[in-house]
This record gives sequence, structure tokens and C-alpha cells, in this order.
Amino acid sequence: MMYGVTAIQKLMIAFCAVLPPLGVIAAIIFGKPMAPIFVLLICSLLAVFASYSFLFKVQLEATIENNATLKFKAILSKISLRCRDVYFIDASKWNRGFVTIKHSSESLFLLRSMPNIKNLIERIRSFNNVIEVKGEINV
Repeated sequence: MMYGVTAIQKLMIAFCAVLPPLGVIAAIIFGKPMAPIFVLLICSLLAVFASYSFLFKVQLEATIENNATLKFKAILSKISLRCRDVYFIDASKWNRGFVTIKHSSESLFLLRSMPNIKNLIERIRSFNNVIEVKGEINV
């Protein structure tokens, strides 16, 4: 079964990935005479981190296959893992609008407003009932 974000959510994620570098470029062009170089360097590093997060970590689509394989697709990456590799799902409402899925090697982020996110979490948990789930999604 496939779960995905809406077109407007995809546009929002792409906008969030492109905006930080554009802000740094504008700061370098327009703020160079006023800002110290180390401030521009720190802002540049933060912008690169923010863009990396939205391009590689925020997932746009999730698919669960019958053999308990999860496939996630972000803007620039695809990740495939087994449900048994997932050990923690953070769906608390204080999690900045994301649902965090932690597995053996890293963390993935899904939008809380993704259609059928509650069903996705329940399906993952049905394949691996030892997963710790923090919080809940209210539809």
C-alpha cells in the first residue's frame, strides 16, 4: 500500500529546501559590507544543513509491501528497509509537525499531515509489535 503527501505539501517541502540557500546568497550579495564573514559562514552552514534535511530526510512517499518491506522516497533519495529494523516512532504532537521513524541506521521524517499517516503507523506496528510508539495521530 502506498502513502504519500499532497501536491501542495510537495511544493512546501521543495520550497523549504530551496529557500535557505537563496537567503544566504541574498545575504552575501546585499549584506556583505555590514555582516562579519563568520556570521555569513555560520548562516551558510545552517542553510546547507536545512536544505540537506528537506532534500534527503523528509519523506514524500511511503510504501509497505506484503513482505514487511518499507520503501520511502524523498526529493533526492530513496530508502528501503524492513519493518523489523524500525524500533521507535515518535508521533508526539510536540515533534514540530513531523512523525519521526527511527531505525537501525538513521531517522526518517514524515509530515504529520500526510494522508493516512495513522494507518501507515498501524501497518508498520502490525509487522513489528515491539516498536515503541510515542504519542498518537488524531485524524
